[in-house]
Amino acid sequence: MPVLPPWIAVGELALFVLVVATLEWLVPAFDINLVQPNPCWLPVLLLSLQYGTVSGVLAAFVSTAIYVIGGLPEQDVGENHFAYLLRIWGQPMLWIAAAVLLGQFRMRQIAAKIELRRTVAELESQRAAITAYAENLRERCDMLERRIAARPEPAALDILSNLASVRGGDQRSVEATFAEVMRAGFPGSKATLYRREADAFHRIAAAGHPGEAVPADRAPARLAHTHALAHAFELRNAAVTVLTADGEKALAGLGLAAAPARNSAGEVRGLLKLESIEPGQMGPSLAGALQMVADALLPLLDASANAGAASGPVAAATSGEARSWRQLSWFASRRPAATDAPPRPTVKTPAAG
Repeated sequence: MPVLPPWIAVGELALFVLVVATLEWLVPAFDINLVQPNPCWLPVLLLSLQYGTVSGVLAAFVSTAIYVIGGLPEQDVGENHFAYLLRIWGQPMLWIAAAVLLGQFRMRQIAAKIELRRTVAELESQRAAITAYAENLRERCDMLERRIAARPEPAALDILSNLASVRGGDQRSVEATFAEVMRAGFPGSKATLYRREADAFHRIAAAGHPGEAVPADRAPARLAHTHALAHAFELRNAAVTVLTADGEKALAGLGLAAAPARNSAGEVRGLLKLESIEPGQMGPSLAGALQMVADALLPLLDASANAGAASGPVAAATSGEARSWRQLSWFASRRPAATDAPPRPTVKTPAAG
């Protein structure tokens, strides 16, 4: 609420005083106190009703000053002193009372108007904030839609697609297929795949070693069936990690995690081992994920075993190296060589007389 009267109220009051002064200067016989009702009621009522209590009281004081300057009436003969004071000061007191009473009604209206303006300003500010928030939200939704539309396939779909190609018998090398599966499932990792034979686990593929030899201390070409890792698989038939004391003991520095590749009967047909992995992928869920990938790689182990059995005798025959009894063909029949000469006919000569 304003404390001081507005400048326009002061200007209107000054204009009224100027008019009164001009009339008294132009018409010397003019006495404002003799006019009934007194013209000073005009600024008191107008300023009180238009600008409130402060402006009305100011107009009442100015009107009282004009009333006093214009000359107070004399006391009548026999008039009581209190009656005389009431007669001369009754009208100024009415001005002040009217200014206060009417001004308070106007002040309530001014207060309600100010409150409405404040409410309107607050609502406009809220509307502007909501509009800006909606625009920002729309822009963010558009950005997210573009990002979703342009993003590559999720990692889960990538690994599932690679595992499906393994089960579908895709005609690719074991090394390349294994590298793609590990790149999709465990990006940035180094892993080794082993196939179980009669006496040991033999390495058939490695991933994550581009341009460098597979380290023999971390991924040996052969793991004996007496190794602690094979013993751990026999006990629990599940993946092991270095996050547990038993898993760390079974791995014995060979890697961070390992999982057996099992067939439908629960037999261990191979071994999947991780030598290194991204720090963010190391957690309690690593064992379960690695076990699922190892079980899905069983067709890859079978394909590797079939390829080794088909190429083993031919390679041994062409190289002249000794072959084990498992690589010999039991029903092979010998074909005559192209260099063998045909048999010569025998000629019988008569005996001498």
